[in-house]
Amino acid sequence: VGGGGERSGGTSSSSTGSLKDLRVTMVCEEDVLPYERPALTKAFLNERAPARLPGFHTSVGGGGERQTEEWYREKGVETKVSTKVAKCDFAKKRVETVTGEIIEYDSLVIATGVSAHKASFIEGHDGKMCKVLRSHEDALEVVKAMDAKPKNPVVVGGGYIGLEVAAGMCARGLKPTVVLMESNVMSRLFTKEIAAHYEQLYESKGATFIKNASVKKINDGKSVILNDGRELNADLVILGVGSDVQPNVEPFGDELEKAKDGGIKVNGKFETSQKDVYAIGDVCSFPVRLTGPNDAETHARMEHVKHARASAAHCARTVIGEKDVPNYKYEPFFYSRVFEQPDSDRPVSWQFYGFGGHAAMETGKVSVIGPIGDFKPQLVSFWIETATKKCIGCFLESGGSIETQIAKDCAEKNPLVDVDALSKSSTVAEAMNVLAEALKN
Repeated sequence: VGGGGERSGGTSSSSTGSLKDLRVTMVCEEDVLPYERPALTKAFLNERAPARLPGFHTSVGGGGERQTEEWYREKGVETKVSTKVAKCDFAKKRVETVTGEIIEYDSLVIATGVSAHKASFIEGHDGKMCKVLRSHEDALEVVKAMDAKPKNPVVVGGGYIGLEVAAGMCARGLKPTVVLMESNVMSRLFTKEIAAHYEQLYESKGATFIKNASVKKINDGKSVILNDGRELNADLVILGVGSDVQPNVEPFGDELEKAKDGGIKVNGKFETSQKDVYAIGDVCSFPVRLTGPNDAETHARMEHVKHARASAAHCARTVIGEKDVPNYKYEPFFYSRVFEQPDSDRPVSWQFYGFGGHAAMETGKVSVIGPIGDFKPQLVSFWIETATKKCIGCFLESGGSIETQIAKDCAEKNPLVDVDALSKSSTVAEAMNVLAEALKN
């Protein structure tokens, strides 16, 4: 198993749990064992009671065992941390590390993920005050920078990384300025109406948003200059502008077929174009529906922890020789949890199940009902297929267990909805009752 994220740990867990005499070797570039990467932009940034390893090793986030060094040793998994693969010889079935070590394999699982975007298009992106956040080492650097109490922190990007880091700053009493190219935060998923609630909450906690803007230059230790000429004082810059366009495929050359998005192309069992070679998680491009339950499948990458875990477990079934393994089916899911530090007066926890966001809206076949609720603390929105009146996606803030299950069931079962009744709902409870009735039919 090449790579050291949730995908590698998940594959090791699934493999060793299914075939006791299987010999697994896991090669990790990072200097720590696989861990739950989402924690790095959440509780890891807390000033009080921060999350630290070994507390969030794979697979505690998914309800599994904590896979510590002792766990791997007990399972007979050989782990090689601080080890990077340089190249692969598929004909001879072996990989070579940067130090020249040769590791032979019967089956190879590529789980190398993606890299944090270095924002090389911005002049001065490599200055000392500029930080990215993808790895455990990155997160330690960001925490160290926050501990220094910067007076003018700037966050570049209004997506997952940008918002979660900004929340961590606000919780520490810092006042971040968030620069985003779009007209609202989380623009790929949130409608402007949903985004407005979160923007107002962040602003109440000290954040400032500069929208429809981009960074042209960073003067290290001094300022950030925007494309329109505005200059912002800055003593810390977090580059939260997403992942590289190309995933981490360099060690494998051109011998593996790639999809249009640069990911390693796999089938529904995560088999690549090379025999006995598999790819999972962020690095693979797999058959998936993107905008609706009735869409034709297309190859695409999904950078999400749910897919990381699920693809690892599914791939392991093929690797160990299980018969009649079905093709992988993935239902889109997104979530975020911030402001959950011990003294928080307003924790945020939203989930999105199913198909939605601008990708679905741009088809012209989907409309949104909501947001419904007062954001104190709950909020809900529904993505409805215009022609069929079926619910294909649900966004839910601060849902309880029953409401969360309804949202999940709607995304999976796509019930026919009473659109008029749903539109007239004034509370989350009323709206969820409409969906609960729809699910009975």
